[in-house]
Order: sequence, then C-alpha cells, then structure tokens
Amino acid sequence: MTEENSEFDLLYPAEKDIVPPWEKFPTYEHHSLGWRMGDGEDYKCNWWNFVDSLPSEYESRLKYLKRNRPAPINQFYKVLWVLYPDCEEDKEYQESQAEIAELL
Repeated sequence: MTEENSEFDLLYPAEKDIVPPWEKFPTYEHHSLGWRMGDGEDYKCNWWNFVDSLPSEYESRLKYLKRNRPAPINQFYKVLWVLYPDCEEDKEYQESQAEIAELL
C-alpha cells in the first residue's frame, strides 16, 4: 500500500461513502478554478480513489449513485465512468443513455 493510499484509507474508511463532487461543492461550475486548485481538486482526486475502490459490478455502483443527489447534466461523463469503469466512452453510452439520464 502506498503512502497516498494509506492516508486516503484513514480519511475515507471503506465502510463510509464519499459524496460525489457535485454534492460536496454544488456551487462550483464545471470548469471553475475550484476544481483545478485547492479543496475541489483534492476532493475530486480522493473521490476518484474512492470510486476505484467500489466493487466493479454495475449494480453496486448504481446503488452508490442513487444514494446521492442527482448529478447535474454537465457531470454526465463522471456518472458514465462511475457506472462503467472500463467504458470506452461512446460504445456503452448508446446502450445506457436513458438509464444515465435518470441519474442526472
């Protein structure tokens, strides 16, 4: 385990969900500096580490997203990547467009 991962594990234990970035910082615009510097950037990096630690099966990831506030439309690709971590962008999107739209 790397030093970064052990710090992450201490801050965000596996049994505790981390809310998605759009819920933690609802006033940050999609391309704002808040996501590229300071708290938003750090949070987003930690959130992706958390997402990577989720079980890879679709149902677990869908349950995680449904436990949280719906994502704004500009967060579409984050939702897609949470649901389909191995997705090659548009290939699987065509099959799940309606389902993902319900989460936005």
